[in-house]
Amino acid sequence: PGMSDMEQARLVRWALSYGLDRDGFAATTGRGLYLPLYNEYVSPEFIGWKGNEARTVTEAQWKKIVEEHGWTDDPEYKVKSALPDQAWPWKIPYDLKFAEKLLDMAGYPRGKDGWRFYLPINAYACETGESCWAAADFVTTVWRDIGVRTEIIKEEYGAVISPRMRLRTQWMPVIKNADIGSNNLPLDFPVTFPADSSLTRPGWGAGYESVFTARMYPKVAKEPNRDNRVRWNLQAMDWMVYQMLLVGIYQQPTLMLARSDRIDSWDNPHTAILPGPFRAGSNPQYIKLVGW
Repeated sequence: PGMSDMEQARLVRWALSYGLDRDGFAATTGRGLYLPLYNEYVSPEFIGWKGNEARTVTEAQWKKIVEEHGWTDDPEYKVKSALPDQAWPWKIPYDLKFAEKLLDMAGYPRGKDGWRFYLPINAYACETGESCWAAADFVTTVWRDIGVRTEIIKEEYGAVISPRMRLRTQWMPVIKNADIGSNNLPLDFPVTFPADSSLTRPGWGAGYESVFTARMYPKVAKEPNRDNRVRWNLQAMDWMVYQMLLVGIYQQPTLMLARSDRIDSWDNPHTAILPGPFRAGSNPQYIKLVGW
């Protein structure tokens, strides 16, 4: 009673995020090669993470950010938190007890059969290969521990899922790759990407519309002062954490093999801004061969 639908949804997203044993997945399925990922834009490998591992954000902090930029007409700003003093962490622990508390607060108690609600999950053959299917199996298994009944619905991404995203009718969570390469971007580059708003090109979108993102991206992109860009990017990541719109699971490294008897060095300075999923390997002009 008295809680808005948007706050209910945010608490559910946070509960689902607290219900993920990321370290366990990285150690078992990833055989120690994966890293836990907490949010699309916040991870151990992201350049802005270092020194911010213990960073948290409260409702008051988030609203102060909005006020600083004069965006109090943002619909999200008007939503009251059910836990105003809660410090939401960038580095999210595996906490089933707190996940269940959030689901209870959001109005989804366990029924007599032990289930809270049914949540189908879309999965497809994404860019991370077989581990994408493993992640889908992992999620459907661990969320049952907090009373969320799940099943995997396999659908073609290009023909089925992506059109629903463009129409903003994709209501099911999708197990898919997140932004590729953003962990390499300097901290003064815009970290809230156009794909998370209507700023993006036609034909792509994450399936939701963020007023904050649509305003922050061009503001950072046009700002000449680097210190301001860095500070605003950290604020943008605080916003992403507080809203928990994109729940991260793991990071999968890209493995490249090279013959040491043929390649003397490969100093590639442009991994951050090149197109394509294999950015680290897309600059062969920087390869120095043995004897050259």
